[in-house]
Amino acid sequence: MTYQLSNYQLKQITKKLPPDIQAFKDKYPLSVYNVAEAWGLKPWPHGYIPEYIGIYYGDAPRGEDISFLDGKLRIFEVREPEEINVTKVSIDDEWAYIQIGKRVLLDRLGEVILPELLQEPQKILEILLAQCPS
Repeated sequence: MTYQLSNYQLKQITKKLPPDIQAFKDKYPLSVYNVAEAWGLKPWPHGYIPEYIGIYYGDAPRGEDISFLDGKLRIFEVREPEEINVTKVSIDDEWAYIQIGKRVLLDRLGEVILPELLQEPQKILEILLAQCPS
């Protein structure tokens, strides 16, 4: 099921984004609109430590696949993404990075300090084991 853009969303895409990015809107409508939402916003400053980081795979609207809260792993979903070509990162409720295939459409990461996933290997193991059938 493809996400249907509203007239407002379509206007934002055509108003804010260059044609080469707009060209992705038919196949990846939500991701292109997410780019338009963050277009023109500055990258985060040097040394910025996010409170929340959400990583999403696919264009369909759904919850995050991986998330961190205050630097600690909160969610680590093991599932097949609907569209593996899309990776989106949200920092403190703003889109920070969106990539479709090998093309980066938005990169506002700047010099954000990202948590190291391997800082809590036991937590990752606990989350993965909880998802395995008994």
